[in-house]
Amino acid sequence: MEAVAQATIVPAHSFPNRLPMRKCRAEVRKNAAATCRRLRPNCIQPRAGSGTQKNAGGCETIHVHVTSFADAAAALYPIGETKRKRFLVRSRKLLIALAALVAVVALGAFVVGFAAKNLVGSGQVAAEKSAVASLRALHWAQGIFRRKAHVDEDRNGEGEFGTFRQLAALDPLPSGEKLATPLAQFPPVRADADVFERNGYCFRIDLPESTWERERFFVAWAWPAMEGMATRIYCIDQDEQIWEAKAGPFVGCESGPPPQSCPPDGSYVRWRNKTNVRPVGAH
Repeated sequence: MEAVAQATIVPAHSFPNRLPMRKCRAEVRKNAAATCRRLRPNCIQPRAGSGTQKNAGGCETIHVHVTSFADAAAALYPIGETKRKRFLVRSRKLLIALAALVAVVALGAFVVGFAAKNLVGSGQVAAEKSAVASLRALHWAQGIFRRKAHVDEDRNGEGEFGTFRQLAALDPLPSGEKLATPLAQFPPVRADADVFERNGYCFRIDLPESTWERERFFVAWAWPAMEGMATRIYCIDQDEQIWEAKAGPFVGCESGPPPQSCPPDGSYVRWRNKTNVRPVGAH
């Protein structure tokens, strides 16, 4: 059932020493009334009523049907047209500001995500291009090393390809001396390692067992040094044939591919579909 609230309007001349607004409000709360307010010189005190208007002792009684305290407050405290417009204007401005803030945050997140993705992608492309260029540099270094016959173990006048450490002037030649000038400017991952690192890629040179084969064949590998640095693995042979494939499990300088020919299987494709024929091995 709906609750009924009765408001008694008391003229100012009837109570010259009327209660202040704060005390009136406290009194209404104490009596579990709906609300209290000073209307110009008047104080309104809602009470339970029968729903009829009465005049008693100069006081006018009004009745308001309410279902909640909020309804009573709305009836006893009508919002003026000016206040309502001001409230609507402020609400509209607040909504516009919130919408603008959400739009700015969403745009910023999109830009940051797009830029980060492009940055990572461009970094990977740069590392992969550098890896191919480094493999070509190793091919060039091996050609010079073999042509000058720095190593000729079978003493047939045909030079053999060198190890990575010999090309980098880290290990001595059969003569007991190291190269005066390194042909491969690569730092090793460890002082005694056969794997070298440059620009986010690991590098290794594989040589055959026999001297005859070392005069004619070598394979150099390049694979990502860490996760996210790049996504491709490359190999190059003595004819400068460059092959590539997905790096897969070959990530990290301690997790390189096993020694094998280039390309090792059908998963490898020619780098940019190019066929280079620049042999540096013996015929």
